[in-house]
Amino acid sequence: MPLLKLELIHKSAAPSSLIFFPGGPGLSWHCFEKMIMSLETNGSIYGISYNKTPSNPSAYFDELKFELTLLLQTLPNPILVTHSFSSMFVLSLLRLPSLKGLVLINPAIDNSYLIDLPQRIKTYTRFDGTQIAANFWMNPSDNSYAEYFNGLLPFYFRPAYIDDGLSMLEQCDFAHLPYVLSTQHFFPTFTKSYAPEVPTLIIAGDDDHICPPSLFKDSLIFKGNNIQMAIIPGAGHFPWIDSHDTTLTAFNVWHDALLASYS
Repeated sequence: MPLLKLELIHKSAAPSSLIFFPGGPGLSWHCFEKMIMSLETNGSIYGISYNKTPSNPSAYFDELKFELTLLLQTLPNPILVTHSFSSMFVLSLLRLPSLKGLVLINPAIDNSYLIDLPQRIKTYTRFDGTQIAANFWMNPSDNSYAEYFNGLLPFYFRPAYIDDGLSMLEQCDFAHLPYVLSTQHFFPTFTKSYAPEVPTLIIAGDDDHICPPSLFKDSLIFKGNNIQMAIIPGAGHFPWIDSHDTTLTAFNVWHDALLASYS
């Protein structure tokens, strides 16, 4: 069974493709639905979800790279929109040959962001997610993974947007195995990122306590002329939810300029 499932959301004859690749890992593309439904683009739009049964756990991320590379080669002028884990995964790859554009939403450039994560949770949200995480690891399943995400809503979203975050998660499918495998086989070795070679937009919420912009905004890998950065004031880990209009404007300006460069 393939590790990734590609779904066509909007079909267009225009020769460009937007592909939404969610984080988690293990969330379905539906977490992007509010953003996708607000887009005005002539291109086709696709969403990626994670299938629930990896064939070879120890080789999961090698196979994921292979599948993603092949998938992008099937689409015209692919522009990949990533978030959190999927941003990190793409940054860990030397290159994706057919990629024409890249959006990194709330990325990290290595696993050092995990070092102070529990303390950031307590400091900035006065919220202790230890028991919620323990509940998942005592009984890992797709259902307990969904409960894990729901339990951490106060960490992902500002208080005024928790209900919006819950609505977002209710649209999603959850696959827990990619998350389990990431803790075993991805994050322990995620010590280096490669500078993107294609036109790239980085969107980051300045109130994101998981992957705060302070950890990457001055990184040399993001200093190329092909890279633009939009720090969204007051936004958290899902900026298209709690700062929708500002995030959408930043994306549209960059995306329109990229499409104009094709002509």
